[in-house]
Amino acid sequence: VGDLMRAEIAAGTRLGSELRAHAEAGTLAPNDVITSLLRPHLLQAARRSTSTYLVLDGYPRNKAQAQQLELLLVEALGRPNAAPTGTNVDLVLELQLRTDLLLRKAAGRQVCTGCGRGYNTVHIEESLRGIHMPAILPSQPGVCDQCGGTLASRVDDHPDIVARRLIDYHRVAGSILDWYRPKGVVRQLGVEASTDVCGPRIIEAVCRALCLPSP
Repeated sequence: VGDLMRAEIAAGTRLGSELRAHAEAGTLAPNDVITSLLRPHLLQAARRSTSTYLVLDGYPRNKAQAQQLELLLVEALGRPNAAPTGTNVDLVLELQLRTDLLLRKAAGRQVCTGCGRGYNTVHIEESLRGIHMPAILPSQPGVCDQCGGTLASRVDDHPDIVARRLIDYHRVAGSILDWYRPKGVVRQLGVEASTDVCGPRIIEAVCRALCLPSP
């Protein structure tokens, strides 16, 4: 969803202008704005996908959005209004990371302005705690390995903005997890490791929760 928001901002639309204001202020956009942004993309993805599942990253962020998502899933996937679990969502994966580590990694994040590939300049090593989060560096500083584009930091990755967003997140995350948890679809996974380690962990957790064969 974050990528959709940044694309809308780059396009300079009216919706993009509103999203930009929230991004620069470090505040969360209103529920109806996010749902309006997501709806056409979710419907399009459902029509074009050959898979039984859709993956949403960064949405829903609160109980109201979760309830709006249920209506979108009925429309997009043709699912019934009431699944046996009480939700049309099959899995809610909560990725857990210590706040201080998150702030440090967010401050080091760089994104290619051309292709969107991500990098990170911060290396974190806490061997006694088993934490290994290496930097993800380009071969040439400031230049994307994939397309040769320029690397830049995102406005919403500034430490002050990330800190404010974390406050908002913790304020609303409890309500959405409390809403999904009785439905039996919440799983938690620590991500205090490298992407090479966390990627397979996430895939394994998803496959196990959905009773799918491991790749």
